[in-house]
Amino acid sequence: MRKSPNKLWAFGPFISIFLIAVAYYLKVPAFRDAVNTRIPWAKEHLSRFVPPPVVVMVGVPHGAPIPLATAEPLPSQPAVAEVVPQTPPPIPSPKAPDGPLTLQGFAANRSLWPKTVKLRCAIEFPAVLNGKVIGKIKAPAGAETRLVIVKDQQLGLEFRGGGAWVPISETDLMEKAKISSR
Repeated sequence: MRKSPNKLWAFGPFISIFLIAVAYYLKVPAFRDAVNTRIPWAKEHLSRFVPPPVVVMVGVPHGAPIPLATAEPLPSQPAVAEVVPQTPPPIPSPKAPDGPLTLQGFAANRSLWPKTVKLRCAIEFPAVLNGKVIGKIKAPAGAETRLVIVKDQQLGLEFRGGGAWVPISETDLMEKAKISSR
C-alpha cells in the first residue's frame, strides 16, 4: 500500500521563490526601488528589515578630514546659514640634512618620504576585496604604488589594497629622494 505525498509539498517552489525575492529586496537597492514603485505594501511591511547603508570611504588618505554630507538638518538642530570651511594648519617643510642623505637617515625621517613610488618592473601583489585576500594581481612596470614603510633595503608598498615588500632597486625611490649610496 502506497502513501500519498503531503499536499503542502506543492507550495514548496512558490515559497522558495518568495523567500528569494525577499532576500533580494533586503540586499539589492535597485531591486528594492523597483518593487517599491510597483508594490507599495512591500515598502510598508519589509522596509523595517532593510539594514542601514554602509558607507565606505575609498581613496581618502589616512588622517585627512572626511567630508560628511547631510541632506537636511535634524529638527532639534538649528539650520546653519553659512558654513565656514576649516583650513588645516600649515605643515612645516622638512629640514634638509646638512650632509648627503643616507638610506638610514631617510628611513628614520618619515617626512622626507614620497607618498608614491613607481615600479621599474612588474611586481605581484595580493588582490584584496573587502579586507580579504582573494588572489594575486600583477602591477605593471610604471605603476604608481603607495609607500608605506622603508626597512632594510626593502620598501613596503601598497597597490590596490594589497601590500608587498619590494627591493628599493625595483622602484624610482632613489631618484625621488636623492639618497647617497653611503
